[in-house]
Amino acid sequence: MSCIKLHGAVDVVIQDNHLYNCSVFGIWLDWMAQGTMVLSNLIHTTRDCNTYTEVDHGPAIFANNIFIAPAGGVCHDSAGNAYAHNLVTGATDNEGPDTRNTPALVPHETDIAAVVRAVNGDHRMYNNHMVAPAAFAAFSKDYLPCFGSGNVYTGAANAGPSSFETGALVDAAFDAGVALTEADGVWTLAYTTAPGWATQQPRVPVGTALLGNANITRQPYTRPDGTPFQIDVDYLGVPRSAVNPFPGPFEDAGARRVVVWPKPPKP
Repeated sequence: MSCIKLHGAVDVVIQDNHLYNCSVFGIWLDWMAQGTMVLSNLIHTTRDCNTYTEVDHGPAIFANNIFIAPAGGVCHDSAGNAYAHNLVTGATDNEGPDTRNTPALVPHETDIAAVVRAVNGDHRMYNNHMVAPAAFAAFSKDYLPCFGSGNVYTGAANAGPSSFETGALVDAAFDAGVALTEADGVWTLAYTTAPGWATQQPRVPVGTALLGNANITRQPYTRPDGTPFQIDVDYLGVPRSAVNPFPGPFEDAGARRVVVWPKPPKP
């Protein structure tokens, strides 16, 4: 039903995958995803959303991903997701709040700490590039308050930021020219960003200290072993600025054609 579908994805890292031609979703985290990290994946050509989280309570983090699909980008019926430095081009959907009660777990364990109604919200949205129709505006109706800043919204008819965000940059006239092509097994992304985004809206580095604790589970956003993390490299492994990281999955700016699969060796 998806390229990757997991129940109980506890302290699971889903990283450096190329997922496409999915029958429904690219990645579907269904029930009890807690301490999950979805990092530096290329997902496209899905029949529905690139990622979907269902009745989870968090924390889960999606960072440095390239999500390309006209049908849907990031979609949730969950709480406690963090989205940082992603490129999203598909519509963003928000379902719920759900009426089901689902387990919240002891951090980094599989013991059930509580069974809680699967309300949505408590999401974090930092330094993403949302290309129309992708927009976090759909998160405005979340049940629990969300947080975010530093996101960029481009393209005509972009619905823009959620009501929870601060410091968003909206440029409906900007054309990011996103196009993914394949030749002889090599996938190349045409993609344009504006160097001025770095100075128009300074951004904060994203990591454990910024993201805090998920509201329902009271679990911090850490690595699976409980140690703090920082998004200190981009999709290609290029070091990010420790002071003002660039939005989206790549740390450099401007017009480019970049090989995104197979990934080149990290610098």
